[in-house]
Amino acid sequence: MPAEPTRPTNVSGEVTSGGPAFESWGPMLSGMQAWTRQLGTVQTAWQREWWGFVEQRLRKDAALPGQLSCCKGPDEALRVCADFYRQAVDDYQRELLTMTRLGADLTLAHSEDVARTDAPEPGERALHVGNL
Repeated sequence: MPAEPTRPTNVSGEVTSGGPAFESWGPMLSGMQAWTRQLGTVQTAWQREWWGFVEQRLRKDAALPGQLSCCKGPDEALRVCADFYRQAVDDYQRELLTMTRLGADLTLAHSEDVARTDAPEPGERALHVGNL
């Protein structure tokens, strides 16, 4: 059975809330945990997407010499090269769109997290390090 997390105590050994400084950091820390989880999820999706794309492009790049060696003349070789580069541009454009969408998902999730954080009410004094 896992040990219970330690709690802040005062000099007498009594459990305390950690004081106003600790309490003011609580909402921010919980928000950071959620954002870090989201960042990790998106980072993993980015890496999977990118490495899948790189693998796909390397396969197509490696196949080009074989396709060129099968050509019966310069016109056919020119067509193979044109098709190859046209496909490469299409692939890179598609990948840029996919990666941009993943980044937008992260930005949207983060902005929603920021909007949900507890901010001081208008006129309420925020706790700053200089006020401690």
